[in-house]
Amino acid sequence: DDSMPAFMYGSHYSNPGSVIFFLIRMPPFCCAALDLQGGKFDFADRLFHSVAEAYHNCTHSDSDLKELTPEFFSCPDFLRNDAAHLPLGTRQDGTSLGDVALPPWANHSADEFVRINSEALESEYVSANLHHWIDLIFGFKQRGLEAEKACNVFHYLTYEGAVDPREITDPVLRLAVETQVSNFGQVPMQIFKQAHPPRLPADSSAPSLSLRCATAAAPRSDVGCATTPPAPPLGSTSEAVPLGIDSRTVPKATVNVPAETNTGASHSHPHPPPHPS
Repeated sequence: DDSMPAFMYGSHYSNPGSVIFFLIRMPPFCCAALDLQGGKFDFADRLFHSVAEAYHNCTHSDSDLKELTPEFFSCPDFLRNDAAHLPLGTRQDGTSLGDVALPPWANHSADEFVRINSEALESEYVSANLHHWIDLIFGFKQRGLEAEKACNVFHYLTYEGAVDPREITDPVLRLAVETQVSNFGQVPMQIFKQAHPPRLPADSSAPSLSLRCATAAAPRSDVGCATTPPAPPLGSTSEAVPLGIDSRTVPKATVNVPAETNTGASHSHPHPPPHPS
């Protein structure tokens, strides 16, 4: 379609389908997976089975851009099928889907996997490179020529203000646009128009800024880990908060550090998950 602006990725790094893919072993996401597939789980070969396999797909295919959910750094339950015993099926190679297959460095432990991921997320390396991620998601590389140079251009309907469905008179076309916007991911609001400065190192003598939380915490859901709030639907990246802090207790004006932080760069696209080996 010559009238459609050119883009590099037809899918998006932040959408409900990606959340369901990773969290299918946890309620309520297992129920959402059933609703999405008409009351049954998708074919086993298309479900989340292995961290290494998911990493390989994300780094070797321009159509697979899944952004990691907060559970990768906070809640190991999403890697286990021992509680719900969900009938996720059997793959074509005969593998029955149970717990997620973890990389060797996790020592077959979901808790160890999450612990190491959490340490990596809080490492100096991530802190020193976080501004590059901010530039891509919220900053000057989100749109325009800089986005093209960074291979960071998505379908035009994922961008804020790209279209106003209220101005579309054709009801069929309007429904199609609304469905695209609601279900296939959205780029967050662009906040910065210039390169974001790097974070100061941990040993810097500069005064640190503290994130003030509200004193009264809202009631937590009983779904998922008791120590962390359930993952927000992807697509709400601009309202993410630092891991371990409940977004319902943080004034939005003080929230300026996203939770879902990618830790490296990829030759395929700018949103890779951590390396599994």
